[in-house]
Amino acid sequence: MAPDVEREPQADEQVDYLEELSRLNNELVNAQRQLAKKNAELEALSKLKDQFLGMATHDLRRPVSAIIAYAGLLQDAGDGPHSTEQKEFIERILDAATFMSKLVDDFLSVAMIESGRLKLGRDWTDLPTLIGRVLPLAKLQGDAKDVAITAEQDPRIPPLFLDSGKVEQVLANLLGNAVEHSHAGSQVDLLSRLEADRVVVEVVDEGVGIPEDLLATVFDPVKERRTVKTGGELSTGLGLVISRKVVEAHGGRIEAESQVDQGSTFRVFLPLPSDGDPSA
Repeated sequence: MAPDVEREPQADEQVDYLEELSRLNNELVNAQRQLAKKNAELEALSKLKDQFLGMATHDLRRPVSAIIAYAGLLQDAGDGPHSTEQKEFIERILDAATFMSKLVDDFLSVAMIESGRLKLGRDWTDLPTLIGRVLPLAKLQGDAKDVAITAEQDPRIPPLFLDSGKVEQVLANLLGNAVEHSHAGSQVDLLSRLEADRVVVEVVDEGVGIPEDLLATVFDPVKERRTVKTGGELSTGLGLVISRKVVEAHGGRIEAESQVDQGSTFRVFLPLPSDGDPSA
């Protein structure tokens, strides 16, 4: 029996193959052009969104600040001509306007981050001094809910090359969140320690905790948050998003672990500066 011999394609079949290959190549080129066009449109829309958000938040600052100022003046009137009900209304106005001011600030921060305009003004920073600036406000917030704030710091931590203002914002966010999710009579601990080539800062609470299905997305700006704040506090939901971006801009990372009804721990890792490059 003669062995099978592969048949050479005929000339007309070769032409068909080449035509099909040419057609597929043209479709690929067209698809690439459409993709490039869509990407350009998305980039333009993203820039427009960031520009609009920046303008909107900037324009909102003035009227919100005016509302806070006038509501504060009315509140400071003390035992003036206001009834008990009117005083309660003034307090609600002040709370809502203060929340709106925080919302505007958070939106502006997110707009700057997403547009790549987050700039770090780094300088040599003593971490205990920085934490000392954050604690008084956190303790005031804790006192209002009967939540104790404690701090324990590792004396071996050397000066760090940080944007102190932005790192303060991170720690204030974490402490504020911990208090808001804590029960009266509980405690929030701020701990810092030196680990090899990095510094670790932890905020530990004994609060309501975070459900497992939400834990992996607590730093995600597009995920819904269903955690319960024990005092019914208002929240923008953007503090953790901003904190993650700031920490990552410093070359560090932030993580969370939690158990429902037992509490949460937020952990910030900040790298030590190298000898050759303090911003490394």
